[in-house]
Amino acid sequence: MGLPPPARGLDPHKSLTQFGHDKWTMAEGLPVTAVEVLTQTPDGYLWVGNEEGLARFDGARFTQFNRRTTPGLTNHEIRALAVRRKGGLWVGTWRGLFVLEGGRARAIPVIPEDSFVVIESLFEDHDGTLWVGTQGYGVVRLGKGRPVRYGKEAGLPSNVIWGLQEDREGGIWIGAQGGLARLYNGKVTSFVDHPGLPRGTIGSFALAPDGSLWIGGNRGLSHYRSGEFHLYTTEDGLPHPIVDSLALDKDGALWVGTRGGLARLYDGKFSHLGTEDGLADSVVRALWIDHEGSLWIGTQLGGLERLWDGRFTVFSQPEGLADGQVFSILEDRRGALWFGTRNGLTRLDHGRPTTWTERDGLVVPIVTSLYEDRRGTIWVGTTDALHRFESGKLVPFKPGGELFHAYISAFWEDPQGTLWIATDAGLLRLSDAGFKLFTTADGLSCTNLVALEPDLDGGLWIASGGGGLIHMKDGRFTVIGPAQGLSEVDLYALQQDPDGTLWIGTNGGGLDVLRAGKIHVLTTRQGLFDDVILQILDDGLGHLWLPSSRGLARVDKAQLLEVAAGRRSAVSAAVFDTADGLRSAELVGGGQEPSAIRARDGRLWFSTLNGAAVLDPRRLGAGLAPPSVQIEQLLVDGEPRDVAASVRIAPGSHRIEIAYTAPTFTAPGRVRFRARLEGFDGDWIEMGNRRTAVYTNLPPGDYRFHVRAASPDGVWGREGAPLAFELQPRFYQTPWFAGLAVLAVALASWSAYRLQMRQVRLRYEGILAERERIAGDLHDSLAQTLTGLALQIESTDQALADTAVARHHVRRARDLVRESLEASRRSVWNLRARNDGSGLAGALSRLGEPFDDADGSRVAVAVAGPERPLPAMVESHLLRIGQEAVANAIRHGQAQHVRIQLRFENGRVLLLVDDDGAGFSPGELPHPRDGHFGLTGMRERTRQLHGSLSVDSRPGAGTHIRVEVPLEGAA
Repeated sequence: MGLPPPARGLDPHKSLTQFGHDKWTMAEGLPVTAVEVLTQTPDGYLWVGNEEGLARFDGARFTQFNRRTTPGLTNHEIRALAVRRKGGLWVGTWRGLFVLEGGRARAIPVIPEDSFVVIESLFEDHDGTLWVGTQGYGVVRLGKGRPVRYGKEAGLPSNVIWGLQEDREGGIWIGAQGGLARLYNGKVTSFVDHPGLPRGTIGSFALAPDGSLWIGGNRGLSHYRSGEFHLYTTEDGLPHPIVDSLALDKDGALWVGTRGGLARLYDGKFSHLGTEDGLADSVVRALWIDHEGSLWIGTQLGGLERLWDGRFTVFSQPEGLADGQVFSILEDRRGALWFGTRNGLTRLDHGRPTTWTERDGLVVPIVTSLYEDRRGTIWVGTTDALHRFESGKLVPFKPGGELFHAYISAFWEDPQGTLWIATDAGLLRLSDAGFKLFTTADGLSCTNLVALEPDLDGGLWIASGGGGLIHMKDGRFTVIGPAQGLSEVDLYALQQDPDGTLWIGTNGGGLDVLRAGKIHVLTTRQGLFDDVILQILDDGLGHLWLPSSRGLARVDKAQLLEVAAGRRSAVSAAVFDTADGLRSAELVGGGQEPSAIRARDGRLWFSTLNGAAVLDPRRLGAGLAPPSVQIEQLLVDGEPRDVAASVRIAPGSHRIEIAYTAPTFTAPGRVRFRARLEGFDGDWIEMGNRRTAVYTNLPPGDYRFHVRAASPDGVWGREGAPLAFELQPRFYQTPWFAGLAVLAVALASWSAYRLQMRQVRLRYEGILAERERIAGDLHDSLAQTLTGLALQIESTDQALADTAVARHHVRRARDLVRESLEASRRSVWNLRARNDGSGLAGALSRLGEPFDDADGSRVAVAVAGPERPLPAMVESHLLRIGQEAVANAIRHGQAQHVRIQLRFENGRVLLLVDDDGAGFSPGELPHPRDGHFGLTGMRERTRQLHGSLSVDSRPGAGTHIRVEVPLEGAA
């Protein structure tokens, strides 16, 4: 895959000093400052070779490849480079040939019987055959089959080969020490001492689109076409006879690297760029034109340099201006351009400069303003005086014979021919009747005036430096300030549209818009690039250009008006700076008028602190294409991994760094990135201009890293090939471990539950044992005592048969003792009643024991269904319910028989209690407020068991109680 054609070239009509010029040395990452060879691979990287290895450059950073960083590269003194058609890079070194691919190098034998060969030149032809020029072994062809060598014995001028080039017929031109040769169909043709050819060593070639060949040697430059050679030497403008490198751009300009600097040959003429013009070193060893059209220059001692064609063309001292700091620009009616600078006035008339300084009549050299009136007179304002041209001479203005001292900012001529001049002393009026200076005494808010703009109604708008906006009409002044909505009283620039809209540039308050009598303020909050507006220029294409001290912004006028009207929240500003060809991003305005103009040819001129910059807004186009994205490196906890392979990352890795880039050399600082880690990020993440993504403590899983890049003009490209990697889990993060953990937790929970239940049971048994002890104590003490007391009262009753009163009291005491004994027995039974191994049925059968001695009542118990153990809570509550039912039947219902039925069914147990007592009607149910809590307690116990209770009774027919308990809910 070949490189795309250049996006744009180096304009051959520009002087060499008007191109952008960048430099890189060891401080920016070059291995050493000497650059021997240059090339560019299809992925966009620029490769720089020298004696310390290779440096790969993406426009933002260098990556070094040498013996320490590149496996397999046993020698890193680089002598030649060539792009490999199958991918990767051919690398010729002082000790052999290598293929560099995927960050690894592989040695390629050139001569089977030799361990190494010094490689001086490489060329891969149209069918992928590699031609290798060596130092001492001639030319070697590496293709299918064994290597084939061509040396001096085959007709070459020498075995020391410096250059190789294929022509359109498939012939190979060979530049050797001692001359030139061509190899075609296995036959060598020598051109030693041929007329028109440089004598001596031939080392560089450039093939033109028309098939002609440029040849560089130690004694000049030759052009071969149609069998003829034409020689160019220093007499023709070549800066030095030794030519080390050649490059041909898309416009047909030939770039020549010599020992005396860089030369360009175009349209038969040489132009030169040397150290006096900013070239770092005069020995140019290598040249390369990249796919964006820039020219790369490798020098012997000055490092790497680049010439590029920016959107702006700059005119400064090298182009004939009096000084680089330009304050004002004027195009006169003849088309000549005038430039007011810090050190004089320059006129460019068809490219020919003429300069006026103090020697030529300027009172002071700093020219701040320029104007041409209707008569064609050129007015010149400086920081201290007013001048005009009279009969071709520059004459200071001396009204009344004395020089008028003031800082001259701007001019305007009204329809009557009166000239109005803004100065720091007030508003100066010049007419045939004389002159007058208007000051604060005449109604001005201040005398420091910086800009003038005619109003559509015949008046004049005046921008002041501290007094706000002033309107003059019919000799009267009206001041507009913050009270009327103005954002700032310190103003810099004015521009009025044909519809009456007035644009006002301020010093820190942004851009104010006076429209239909109302002022609207727009600042950086609404999308402006800067709140300092030094000048306002309408390009006639629907945009305003707003210079500031940090750069130049272009804003759509329609967007500005929509924001002012409240129909839009912000504008979109395009920003231009040194990356676009400006030599200085600090523009000029505010007291220098006009500092920006639109020429009659539509081009825009701007004053800067390093030249006058011009561009054609109609040629800006859609912008730069987005660069392709490359993922360069994967670091896992600081250790590099091979991004070309399937990456599996060991468990326990904490920090993952992914380095990526988008190789471009046009404003690389403006390239923006978006990244997304599939499997972690939900959406694209804005990365700005960062070229590294860092992830820490990712959970185990499969991930794919995606990245996209936007061009400096904001056009987003497609994402590159994603990087896939698997972060393996630790053993405790695997599914099988999670299953074991769940099982272990379940077993632990079950064991804890069993232990808790055992402890509850032990505590419950302890409570029951204590109850048994208390019951025994009551039986052995209180119950026996009461029984003995009852017997004694019986005997006394019999002895006192004849005493009626005494007998009445004794019988009363006997009844009380019987009641106490019955209550004591019942209490003892309550304490002892529990499942002592006989089950719930056995416990229920003993419910009648406390009442047997009192009235002979009987309690019968029956069991239906297979009896099984019940949870302790179920047994306890059912026993208490049965106890309460039996007690109520015997005590209150006077029942003689009570029948208890216990039914065990699937998923539930039923307790049925029937008696033959007196019964009751529903309206006679005892209520808790009367001290009867029996039925309420039965219901509460049933509720705790999540069961149901029903009571059915009628007077004289006994009572039926039914309790149903689900076993699952009671567990």
